[in-house]
Amino acid sequence: MIIKKHDLDSFIDALIKRYDIFAPVGRTFEKIENAKDIKLDKKTAFSARKLFFPDKEKIFFFRQKPVPHIEKTKKRVLFGVRPCDMNAIAYLDKLLKDDPYYKEKRKNTLIFGIQCIKRLDDNCYCHITDTFQTNNYDLLFIESKDDFFIVTGSEVGRKIISKFKHLKKAKVRDIDILMELIRKSFVMRSRARIEINDKIIEDFARRCVSCSACNAVCPTCVCFYDEDKIGLCLKPEERIRYWDSCQLQRYTRVAGNFVFRPERQQRLKNWIHCKLGYSKERVGMLGCVGCGRCVSVCMVDINMFHALRQ
Repeated sequence: MIIKKHDLDSFIDALIKRYDIFAPVGRTFEKIENAKDIKLDKKTAFSARKLFFPDKEKIFFFRQKPVPHIEKTKKRVLFGVRPCDMNAIAYLDKLLKDDPYYKEKRKNTLIFGIQCIKRLDDNCYCHITDTFQTNNYDLLFIESKDDFFIVTGSEVGRKIISKFKHLKKAKVRDIDILMELIRKSFVMRSRARIEINDKIIEDFARRCVSCSACNAVCPTCVCFYDEDKIGLCLKPEERIRYWDSCQLQRYTRVAGNFVFRPERQQRLKNWIHCKLGYSKERVGMLGCVGCGRCVSVCMVDINMFHALRQ
C-alpha cells in the first residue's frame, strides 16, 4: 500500500482514537496526543526499551507468600521505530520470553516501523551488525519522495490499513526495487564476520570512567537488581526491579562480599563480548544492533566498533 506524506498525520490521528500511541518526540519515545508532535528526522537518544522493560517496576507484593504484580497494559502502538530498535525488540523477545512482566507489555504493543534509507548519523553501525532491516513489525513505512510505501508484517497490521481510506495499492515490484537499493547501500560496507581485538579494549579501559551511560541508552541491556521495601512490621511488603549496569563494580558483588570482576577492564571486556559474541551463542542474535547510542553518549570517546579486527 502507499500513503501520501501529507496524509500520514490523519492516519496517526485516526489511530490515536483507538490506541495509546508512543512515538519519537525528540530524544525519547513518548505517548502523543497529536501527530504533529512526532519527530522522524533523527534517531532518538534513548530507545523504546523502557516501554517493555521499565527502569523501575514493581514485581511482587508480599502477603503470606509473594504475589506477582503484573500491571495490565492497554493496547498501544509504537510508531516511528527504526530497524535497529525493531531488531532490539526482537532480541528482547528471545531473551525475556519467560518474563511475565515483559510479555504483558509486548503482547499488547503493535510495532509500526520506519525503514532507514541511509545511515542517520556517523554513529550508526547497523551496516556492521546487519540490522539495517528487519521483519519484526506489524507495519513498515518506507519513504519514497512524496509517499510512504507500507509493508504489512502481521494480520493485525493488514486489518488496520484496510480500514483507512487514503491508501492506494502499491506494486510489489516497486517495493522490492526500493528495498534492493537500500540493501545495496548498506551491504557494501558490511563485514563478513565480527572479531574482537582485546588489546584495544585494554586501551578503552584506561579511559573508561565506569559512568554506565552506555548501559542506560543501550536498547538491549537488561541487567537489573531487586530491592525489597520494608514495611512498619519490619517485613518486606513489595519487591521493586531496577535497571543496573554491568559496568559498575557493585554489579558483580556476591555473597561473602566477593567481587568477581573487580577491574574495569574485566567489566568492559565482558560487556563488549556480551554484545558482539556471547549473545549470539545465547539467543542466536547479536546483543548489539548497531544503533551507536553508546558511542554518542560516551564522555571519553570509547567506540566499541573500533575494537573489531579489520
